[in-house]
Amino acid sequence: MFLESLSTIFLSSLLVGAPAQAGAPRAPAENSKLSQMHRSIDAWIECDDCNESQQNAVFKAGQAAVPVLVQYLREGPSPEKRELVRRQLVSAYHDLKEYEKRHPQATVPLSEEEYVRTYLDNYSARYQIRAAAALAAIGGTEARSAVEAVLRNPLRDDVKAALASALQRMRSR
Repeated sequence: MFLESLSTIFLSSLLVGAPAQAGAPRAPAENSKLSQMHRSIDAWIECDDCNESQQNAVFKAGQAAVPVLVQYLREGPSPEKRELVRRQLVSAYHDLKEYEKRHPQATVPLSEEEYVRTYLDNYSARYQIRAAAALAAIGGTEARSAVEAVLRNPLRDDVKAALASALQRMRSR
């Protein structure tokens, strides 16, 4: 429990906001609108104590948000974000081990590799689970096709359950 609490605090302090996706040049107003939508998606996906307005901002973006959500569903966070989180997890692990030296009752039962892998996997799963929830709320052919395709891949049980639930919601519309 102690380890999970500290890791939750750590994950809630992560930086939000990925660089805009590469592609064809866009008009400044369109860049600004897409950038704001991307920030809204990232803020909701990364939040710990989400509020309804964060979620609604993503759902309100509608079909415009689908390509970003599909990418997150398929790939999770960007390699840059994964690396940032990996570094922060390594640092957090070392901090926990230092704390353990002064407080022997607060042992860290995982190796550094296990700790980083576990929490990095959780971070990636959050992206997939929330992307699936948003795609289910938005709906559409592209969203459903993406969920169906990813559901055929080997997945963690929690991610698989979230995708199956999202697909069920889309089919019941």
